[in-house]
Amino acid sequence: MQDDAQHLKQLNAAEKADNVGLALLKGKSDEAIQGYKINTDPGVKNTVIVYSKRKATAVFVNWTPKETNQLNAAITAAVNN
Repeated sequence: MQDDAQHLKQLNAAEKADNVGLALLKGKSDEAIQGYKINTDPGVKNTVIVYSKRKATAVFVNWTPKETNQLNAAITAAVNN
């Protein structure tokens, strides 16, 4: 919610993440916040949601690169589901 479109484009280019969906939410009043149950507490920096067949299969709040193995495992499970 605190990001801007240009930063998301730069992040996508830097991470070569063309196959990863990045969403920019327009503040706490964005209806997607409630729909996706995004935590809007001030200490939350990011939320990563892994989907399979339109259902969330894993959610990481304040994800960091230290959790890459867990995220990769969640993605593998979603792809093989």
